[in-house]
Amino acid sequence: MAKVTGGNLAPAILDAIAAKIQQAGILRVGFLESETYPDGLPVAQVAFWNEYGAEVDVPAHQTTVYRSIKANGDFNKNGRFVRRKNSNYATVHDVPAHKIVIPARPFFRKMIETNKSGWSLAFGNMMKANDYDVTRVFNLMGEGIKDQLTQSIVEFSDPANAASTARKKGFNNPLIDTGVMQKAVGYEIK
Repeated sequence: MAKVTGGNLAPAILDAIAAKIQQAGILRVGFLESETYPDGLPVAQVAFWNEYGAEVDVPAHQTTVYRSIKANGDFNKNGRFVRRKNSNYATVHDVPAHKIVIPARPFFRKMIETNKSGWSLAFGNMMKANDYDVTRVFNLMGEGIKDQLTQSIVEFSDPANAASTARKKGFNNPLIDTGVMQKAVGYEIK
């Protein structure tokens, strides 16, 4: 039968590591307060609407539709809409007030559920590999989780866009339109 002795230093070493982690702060990963769309809308707000769904009340308004007409008076492209710069004919239309329903697309919660079981092991392995440099490990973990969240945005597909939205965007990735939300994923140590 084997006898194990020693190990008196283990509690002190673990306490020192715990103290380093507490001093390092908190790792936050997601959509940070500083990230906005060009119009000032917080990216975190749009991410929330996508994650949990939303209903948007659109007030009555007017919209201009652009088309292109041939010299003989017939529509180009069977009358399909074109961009303003490609048009030579425009009409103004009244759009009644309506509601847009955005379905929940839980890309963030799905990413956490898929990956969280590996984070503790990765943290421990990185601590050992980086001589218990907590700040370095937090940065490595932040980059890794940020990449997982970005990948979740890219891969998310169900529920799909409405057919009209897919036509307008020219593709059917529900969480990507301008790419702002995807590029805004970040992390910080506080």
